[in-house]
Amino acid sequence: MTDTTSGKAFNNATGKTAEEDAKRRAIRMVKEKQHFEGKAGEHRGKLHSTQTHENVDLGRKHDRQKAIQDEKLQKDYGEQKAQTQDQLKELKAKANKSQLTQDERERAKVLQLNLADVQKREKEQRDGLLKQQAKEKLELADKQKTQTERTEKTINQARQNRQAAGWKPEPVVFDEATVQAGEPSFQKPAQGAESSQGTEVAPKSLSGAARPVLAPKGARTGTLKPASQEVGASKGKGLGL
Repeated sequence: MTDTTSGKAFNNATGKTAEEDAKRRAIRMVKEKQHFEGKAGEHRGKLHSTQTHENVDLGRKHDRQKAIQDEKLQKDYGEQKAQTQDQLKELKAKANKSQLTQDERERAKVLQLNLADVQKREKEQRDGLLKQQAKEKLELADKQKTQTERTEKTINQARQNRQAAGWKPEPVVFDEATVQAGEPSFQKPAQGAESSQGTEVAPKSLSGAARPVLAPKGARTGTLKPASQEVGASKGKGLGL
């Protein structure tokens, strides 16, 4: 009874009570939850950065495609279209001053048809490129949406795993295969390494066994003999044997 009472008194004096232990566990869990959410935010940020670069790269690719197409259309139809437009302008200017002849009117109709045909072919090619680019944008958006959903699913599962493990102070690892398999979302630190909150794990010996306990400084070492053998030996020495 005395030992129990003194033990409680010692625990109270050092703060090792059930209430204090519960407070420390609660504080530890809060820190681990905050650490987890911070790592989750970093994980989301990396994905967002990757997706942003993908969008920028695709936009640059589309700009290059449009520039190449513009150059090709100018080469194929630019001169012809410019000449047709100039001839139509001349005929229109003449028509404002005087009546056009039958041949001029027929010629104006042909020029208008030629110009409309060129513009139609240009539009078809431009629309084809725009359609292709819109498809690529949609495919990228769908892929990124799937990535985001899978990332959130992994984070949520990892959070549940940490909750089930009691929010032990361990490094957070968002590995989809491990997390979705229901395994803990963390890896145990190497022996002697520090946990996510700086808790050091004592290393074992290379053989895996516990380290031996060293004898105090100045203590006798060697193989211990039974007390009866030591007494007999000392008597023998005193008798000169």
